[in-house]
Amino acid sequence: MQNNQTDYFVKDVHVFNERTIVKSDQNIRLIIGNSTSSEVIESCIKNPYTMDKITTFSIQDTTGANQLPVNSFNSVRNIVKTIRNSLLNGYYAFSSAEKFDTAVFDLRGIEPNNIAHLIIHAIPLCLLVRNSAGLDTQFLFRKMGAPFEKLLNEFGIKPITSNKKIEANFVKVFGTRNIAGHVIPLAGLNILDAKECLHSSVLPDTYDDYQFKSPLKNKKKIFIARRGARALINHDETQILLTEHGYETVFMEDYSISEQLGIASEVTHVVGVHGASMGMLVLNKKIESLIEILPPNAYNDYFAVALATCVKKHIQIIPSFDSRVLFNGWTAIEHFKNKPFSVNLVQLKLALNQLET
Repeated sequence: MQNNQTDYFVKDVHVFNERTIVKSDQNIRLIIGNSTSSEVIESCIKNPYTMDKITTFSIQDTTGANQLPVNSFNSVRNIVKTIRNSLLNGYYAFSSAEKFDTAVFDLRGIEPNNIAHLIIHAIPLCLLVRNSAGLDTQFLFRKMGAPFEKLLNEFGIKPITSNKKIEANFVKVFGTRNIAGHVIPLAGLNILDAKECLHSSVLPDTYDDYQFKSPLKNKKKIFIARRGARALINHDETQILLTEHGYETVFMEDYSISEQLGIASEVTHVVGVHGASMGMLVLNKKIESLIEILPPNAYNDYFAVALATCVKKHIQIIPSFDSRVLFNGWTAIEHFKNKPFSVNLVQLKLALNQLET
């Protein structure tokens, strides 16, 4: 068999196992408007990638890493970084391959320095692969920060990092996708390379065997707040309102990774500012309600899809929405998404009242 990506000869293709995947949709109530009036929209957010079965393969191959970014020239620091990355990319491209004797699962295409990406995308795949390919399978990542490595360690995943070419027995994850009754051929769908795939597709039973304990006295109702980027300008007023409704304010970074996982596992009612910490809620099976506070003009259904199997009522509130922002690239989105903003308290009160109906 010829590998179309690298032109290396592929041999010893082996099917480890098959597994049925649960499909799920989520009914979302979106509150959008301004300070004087709000429009309530109800819609069904569908998982864009639902599978019937997934299978792991063992393939002997040589694979290179994703290239380091070389296209940023908007500051002296970025120019230096781009030159450095260009030199490193050249070195990695022409250097000899690093050989591994054990099976390797290559996740260098997944951003490792984001809690949500790891716990929704990477970890479910790693656990699936480890269960099917064996406990000695090694997991290959790009360089990551210490907190993210600690998160992987909570699930017994010891990441190795390298930007070199790797020669090994790679584990590949493929799937069958059912569209209008027609099943896509198995060999045509590499799950890790399918950009539209939320790997929450391998949820909801990924984390069934893991137990974490919450340090909070009020384990049932929490407000996941943020500092820095996307902090709430009117945090104090928001906290007062939510305290009146029984919510305890939590800044996740004040707790250890294990404690954060415990908080997410045991809560039943959540109000949260859209952000990576919400990804930990996938460990939970019994979330009665989730109010997700979105920054202006930066609508996102990421958590609506990922949490569809564990949230009973999901309401999103967004103070304003200009659809043109989404078509002006990441710079335009980032201008709104990663800046402090104010919660529309009228919308938040409406959302809290709707949870009681």
